[in-house]
Amino acid sequence: MPTYRHGLPSPFAHIDNSSMDQASAKAPFYVVSMGKFSALFISTMGLYQLYWFYKHWQLLGAAQERNTLPFLRAIFDIFFITFLCKEIAEEEKKQGQNYRWNPQAVALGFIAINIISFIIRNAVIEKAIGQSWLMLLLPLFFGNYYYLYKIQLVANRVCHDPFGHANSTITPINHAWVIFGMLSWSVNLYLLVSGQISL
Repeated sequence: MPTYRHGLPSPFAHIDNSSMDQASAKAPFYVVSMGKFSALFISTMGLYQLYWFYKHWQLLGAAQERNTLPFLRAIFDIFFITFLCKEIAEEEKKQGQNYRWNPQAVALGFIAINIISFIIRNAVIEKAIGQSWLMLLLPLFFGNYYYLYKIQLVANRVCHDPFGHANSTITPINHAWVIFGMLSWSVNLYLLVSGQISL
């Protein structure tokens, strides 16, 4: 079981201990195929990004032999995504590669989308705006996915596995998360169509 430097077990040790741990053992960043990334992110309604951030910081810490506080940085992702993009960009530069992306713009885009989503949700809860505003959360969700997708593309390349072949298999635990996510999507859609919730 993976542990922090102070000996406490990792809270995500049970989630995905498949081929990606073997593939990423010496990689400075988390490697995953774009198909698997997309399936897990979308089906879990974005919950996967918590684990995604955790793995990137965990592996970076192992590569640099320092404690990056991966769980903390995963929880407060909007405060640390700029630094993650910077680390990936520096590794890219060190390898003499250029993938035509703007790490600052990607990080700021992610931050902006999450702040806007937070404001909308809270405004609806406080009844400051109507529930119809919740419709904006869907395009914002896919905007969030888009920015993390771009980061993962570069992370795979600097880890010399551009297609993420080493971590492309959907494991039984992954299947469980996908099924859970699809059920959640289905329940929400049913409640919306049946009029039990409204926008």
